[in-house]
Amino acid sequence: MLFSDMADPDAGWRLRKVLQTEPRIIVFASATSRFDEIDNPDRALYDLFRVRTLRPLDTKQCEVLWETVSGRPPAREAVRSLEILTGGSPRLVSIVASFGAALSFRDLMAHLLDLVDDHTEYFKSHLESLPAQERRVYLALAALWKPATTREIADHARLETSPCSAQLARLEGRGVVRVAGGSPRRKQYYLTERLYNIYYLLRRRRGPDRFVEALIHFMESYYSPTELKDISVRMIRDAAGLGAEMLSLQPITLKGLMELPSLAEHREELLEMMPAGSAERAARELFEKALNVRNGAEDTVAAYEEVIRCFGESQIPAVLEWVAKALVNKGAALGALNRLHDVLETCDEVVCRFGKSDTPLLLESVAAALMNKGIAFDGLNQPQDALASYDEIVRRFGESEVPAVLEQVVKALVNKGAILGTLNRPREVLEVSDEVVRRFAESEPPTLLESVATALRNKGVALGMLNRPREALDTCGEVVRRFGESDSPELLEPVATALVNRGRALGALNRPQDALEAYDEVVRRFGENENPAVMERVATALAKKGYVLGALSRSRDALDAYDEVVRRFGDSEIAALRMSVSVALLGRADIEIESRQHEKAAETATRVIEQSGGAPKQRFQGHVIRAMAILASGGDRFASEPDVEAVLTLLPELGPIPREAVTALMDFSVALGPQRMCELIQASPSPHLLLPLTTALERELGREPRVAREVDEVARDIQRTLAELRANRTPPVEKRDE
Repeated sequence: MLFSDMADPDAGWRLRKVLQTEPRIIVFASATSRFDEIDNPDRALYDLFRVRTLRPLDTKQCEVLWETVSGRPPAREAVRSLEILTGGSPRLVSIVASFGAALSFRDLMAHLLDLVDDHTEYFKSHLESLPAQERRVYLALAALWKPATTREIADHARLETSPCSAQLARLEGRGVVRVAGGSPRRKQYYLTERLYNIYYLLRRRRGPDRFVEALIHFMESYYSPTELKDISVRMIRDAAGLGAEMLSLQPITLKGLMELPSLAEHREELLEMMPAGSAERAARELFEKALNVRNGAEDTVAAYEEVIRCFGESQIPAVLEWVAKALVNKGAALGALNRLHDVLETCDEVVCRFGKSDTPLLLESVAAALMNKGIAFDGLNQPQDALASYDEIVRRFGESEVPAVLEQVVKALVNKGAILGTLNRPREVLEVSDEVVRRFAESEPPTLLESVATALRNKGVALGMLNRPREALDTCGEVVRRFGESDSPELLEPVATALVNRGRALGALNRPQDALEAYDEVVRRFGENENPAVMERVATALAKKGYVLGALSRSRDALDAYDEVVRRFGDSEIAALRMSVSVALLGRADIEIESRQHEKAAETATRVIEQSGGAPKQRFQGHVIRAMAILASGGDRFASEPDVEAVLTLLPELGPIPREAVTALMDFSVALGPQRMCELIQASPSPHLLLPLTTALERELGREPRVAREVDEVARDIQRTLAELRANRTPPVEKRDE
């Protein structure tokens, strides 16, 4: 290696000359295997050394060397394990002979690490003497630990089977890999010096479980069953004096030892000796360590999985409480990664393992898991399953007196109300909201009060959906009266939402000035708040203010309100705020069309289309306004067709077709003519959605399509509306219509 790194290609040959002509210099060296430099006539070190090969020792020779180095005979049943561990290497037998069975757990680990550190150069030489592909195969076998087939090794090394087989043959020829069984056609291989496996696991470990794996392998190979039992007993007795890090490793190591077949007869005895307190403390400290992970959700998941791996099989209730918490937190971290199916699986594990417990802390974890499950179902757009999860929380824990469990109950009711609202079931929203208020309105904990405020907010929205504005106004007033003066951050969003809904209700009651005051109060009270949910309410209030001002023919003031939304939130990356900006721009475009600023309206609509991203409703409205602006401008009517086609393409994404969409399409039918509009509809992804309109247009063309009677009746209504639109169309459109 030194010669290959030198720029001078003759350096080796000059060294050879010195060694051959200077008798006072002798080179004495050792190597892990033969190497090409001494066997190749073209190399400078060819035939320069007298080689003495140390052959692997047999079982008897290992025993003799062990006793010579350590000063004590090994246990007879451990000699064969020692031979396998070291591969019969005299060097390695000497290394491990320094270990003693009287070591404590702390000393045992420290000695093992010292052994690895002291002999790192020796272990590294294994790799440095191997070509690249052989090294790759060697490391794969080291990581596998067990005797493995060519296919298993190839998969681990990410090689094809044939090249992997060739490399294994070379490694076997070098003596660093042995055949360990299998069949002539399906050989199994393992490393000749098994201690290298331990070195590899320790130096490439990913967390304490890999360290313990290496430690267990070493102890199994090194100690007799009697010695292993004595070590386990000392580990249990020494637990009180261990530090946090060592204490977290101790139960993992004990668990691994007790799973060894050689300790099977002592397992029950050892379990009875373990104090509950030490295991609980270790579980708690490992859990707290997971809480402090700051490297992202993936590492957080791994940290909680470590708690579950280490203590998941415990039968100690105090330990299981930390396992349950780790499972719940793992579910939350998986949710942050949007791995929602994994969230469901983790939550089910909590419910399955601890659902029948009567321990309050375990029940708290079960309730939290069901909550995470409902949220995951909601994220997967499975609202019925989400509702079932929330109902299960209420059914299981509705009568609980544990505050933390009750907190999950009220959250479940609030979330249930929110989902019922999205399903357009406002009467059920009222029932759920009233239940929250009835049960928890007099509570003191801030989290419960936040849920009450949210339930009242949802109730106000539901009353608005039911066209009961006076009751909605009363409910919004109750939110402001109860929580309006609170400085709790959790209550700001429900209060801001209630004020926005108050403005809506006042508008529905034809009290526009009062509605404007409600919207102004939102901006005045919360305009400087940086909470995203509160900022969204401010944006909504400004956009609603613009709409009301436009309806009052105060176009200039309306434009100022819309521009304020764009100024404040135009650069935001938050989806809800971007949607509010789109709504404000659409409001501005409407006013620009009304004031016959068609070119400006088209430009504003283009901004909406470009910045609304994946929101189909805003893009739909942007294309409608741009098409109308083009048609109203007096230009080529066919220039609007790309926008009309985009409108028809977006229709299926809107769900039920909104009334304004049908009105806009009828306007387009008047402008483009029934023949062309009918062609565009039939070429779009949504002809079945517009069957009545298509039928009406075909009647305009003198056709009589065969349709269902109810569709036919709707088509006649649309046909009459088309006639009215034609009679009342604006002059620019009339000029372009034949």
